[in-house]
Amino acid sequence: MSNQKDPKQGFYDLKRDEVEAYFQNANRLIERTDLVLSDHYTGVHVLGSEMVQRVAELHALAGAFESYLSKTFNLEGTPDNAVYRIKMTAATGIVKMVFAIFEGRQFLSKYNISLEDQ
Repeated sequence: MSNQKDPKQGFYDLKRDEVEAYFQNANRLIERTDLVLSDHYTGVHVLGSEMVQRVAELHALAGAFESYLSKTFNLEGTPDNAVYRIKMTAATGIVKMVFAIFEGRQFLSKYNISLEDQ
């Protein structure tokens, strides 16, 4: 057995298209929550105060996720087949944010608030 450490240990590789998908999903969620909140404040579809809070929380989370991605990944000038090697702690942060977004969307869908593209 070798005493050398695996250089990949403690890191996670993400393909550029995976990173782009995270950016697109965050942007889409920001847009959709903006629309839901706009509909509420213009009286088109008025929500209860808890639902407004939940939509606003999801909007803030999507914005924080987009900001985190922007700080972690630089897409400009990288080839389409680029692979990003990130620390496992960064990968864990991404997973936690994706899961929190999923939970928020699930909660809203129980109350028939759809954030899907219409």
